[in-house]
Amino acid sequence: MLIAGGSAAGRGRGAPADKVSAPDLDYPAPMHGALRAMLQFAGATVDGETSAVYPPLLQSDVRY
Repeated sequence: MLIAGGSAAGRGRGAPADKVSAPDLDYPAPMHGALRAMLQFAGATVDGETSAVYPPLLQSDVRY
């Protein structure tokens, strides 16, 4: 809801509405946090977010 002079979210009142109205996204959208970073970045630091190396990658240098 837009209120004159700004949005409701800007004053902390929009958060509950945002959560309720968030779409239910399909896989892989729900995957987040350390697991997502590990699978996506494989140990690199991207935009200040560090990630671990996926353990199977450490077991061997052989790829495909």
